[in-house]
Amino acid sequence: CLSGCLRFALITLNVLLVIGFFIIGILGIMLKFNKELVEKMITLLTSKVPSDDLEKIADFLMENSGGVATAFAIIGFVFAGIALFGVFSLCCKKKFFYIIYSILFGVILIAELIGMIYFFGVPNNLINASTALLEKSIPAYGKSGVAGEASTALWALIGQDREIVCCGLDGYEDFTKH
Repeated sequence: CLSGCLRFALITLNVLLVIGFFIIGILGIMLKFNKELVEKMITLLTSKVPSDDLEKIADFLMENSGGVATAFAIIGFVFAGIALFGVFSLCCKKKFFYIIYSILFGVILIAELIGMIYFFGVPNNLINASTALLEKSIPAYGKSGVAGEASTALWALIGQDREIVCCGLDGYEDFTKH
């Protein structure tokens, strides 16, 4: 009885994973091709931003989010397939399929653990990655075009924070260097 309950729980978990990862895959496709969705998502995340700046940021994300959207779609559909394979292996009661699924699940778990340790366990990795991205946006600040307008809107948003005394990453000279 215990193995039957465990199998039922694992099947239920995998069905939920199939649904969740399928939704992530669909979200990736929608991010790739639907500007209004990107604007709505940004609106939910940022309520203090003026709508003109919001549109500029959405335009920038639409033009430069191809990699993120593609990653969402690929990761979502691949993991949905793996979870579906898990449902299949648990329902068929074939040990060979269950072993393959267990190996795939273990590899994914180890990869996630390594990623979490790298970004959250090693001091300053996440901060350094964020800083590098912000440094790349400084040369586009104040320039025309989608990247320039998005960079200007981003730095204007950062400058609205009351705790930040000045601008730039290292001071106002950041903007005069570029």
